[in-house]
Parts: sequence; structure tokens; C-alpha cells
Amino acid sequence: MHGYEIAKRIEEGSGGALKFQLASLYPMLYALEGRGLVKGTWETVASGRRRRCYRLTAAGKKQLQPLRR
Repeated sequence: MHGYEIAKRIEEGSGGALKFQLASLYPMLYALEGRGLVKGTWETVASGRRRRCYRLTAAGKKQLQPLRR
């Protein structure tokens, strides 16, 4: 997902209790990418715009697993 999508998903999943401003979300995504927990790739959407999309890596999934319990 791209950053805006991630922010909306978090807001919806928390019932509005957690809201992220994109200005604070992207530094967190960059830090997670630096730690190898997510991988960012550039993707081009139908309109021709490029977006940076993020996916959990295997290490990220492993780190997230105990937190979901």
C-alpha cells in the first residue's frame, strides 16, 4: 500500500482512535525500511503518477506476529 492508504487503513482499523498525518507517517516508513521490516518500491498507477508502495518483508512479518496477539 502507499502511505495514504496505510494511514486510512490504520484510522479505520482503530475506529478513528489512531490518525496519522502523512508528514509523520513517511519518516516512520523510511525508518522501518532502513531496518529491513518493510520494502518500498515505486509503482506507476493508471493515471501515470508514480507512488511509493510498501510491503512487509519476512523480517517485518516475524516482528509483527507477536504484536497481533
